[in-house]
Amino acid sequence: MTTRRATALALWLLGAAAALPGVTAAQSFVPQPQEYLLTTDAGDSRALWVQPAGLTRKREASVSGFLTANRYPGGMQVGQYGATLASGVLAFGWQHDRFSDTVGMNAFVVGIAGGTPTVSVGFDRRWYSGTNTKDGSWDIGGRYLASRFLEASLVLRDITSPVVVGDTVFSTLVPGLAFNLLNGRLRAGADWEIVTRGWGSSAIRAGVTAVLPANLAVNFRAEFNGKLSARGLAVGLTWNGPGARVTAFESSVRAPDVDRAGVWGAAISDPSHPRRRGR
Repeated sequence: MTTRRATALALWLLGAAAALPGVTAAQSFVPQPQEYLLTTDAGDSRALWVQPAGLTRKREASVSGFLTANRYPGGMQVGQYGATLASGVLAFGWQHDRFSDTVGMNAFVVGIAGGTPTVSVGFDRRWYSGTNTKDGSWDIGGRYLASRFLEASLVLRDITSPVVVGDTVFSTLVPGLAFNLLNGRLRAGADWEIVTRGWGSSAIRAGVTAVLPANLAVNFRAEFNGKLSARGLAVGLTWNGPGARVTAFESSVRAPDVDRAGVWGAAISDPSHPRRRGR
């Protein structure tokens, strides 16, 4: 696919997203990586929560944890925390959401992917338990690196529309496109979230990631509703070190949702770069 055709496809998708009726995807929680990443961004263990097919992008083993705080007029409170264990294309995760002192929910997830860094498919199974909650769902995803400049992604989330803390999480279809520019030092992309119940646009997200000196990278992601009215902005800063990766993010959104800030960190082992043993 040429860059011109890819650009035309992106513009067509944007027009189609704006033309469909806007709806809201009822959801009691969002896994932290979905707060600031696009489906085409996920390439480490966070792919388990965003795009399971992305587990094939980095053949690494990792142990990671995350913490998110919600910002209220009276201050900040911990709203979510969890952990992920990943080895190659297989990953396990746990997430706890705290809605109040008496209302909480746990999500357990296992995911696996198959394919190559060029084309892959993946799926995950989720189990929910907690206050007024005992349900489960599936996610299925696929990704295709059409060229070194263009990547396409497709995820079907929350199959079976589970009920979480009394709220139905309707299944969504999320196609995405990303362009790699400046020899991979700049990446721009967009996701289109469609609620399968009624097939209306729930959200359109556009983002850009830039590689910086000192092993740093910064990403910005804007979110719009189905009529292209701004709904939120998230900023993330990532440090990639030898054996570790850390991301801090902050998001600002329109009411009734709340602003959030958080951190994700991972200890990483890359089998393709074995440690040298001293004599």
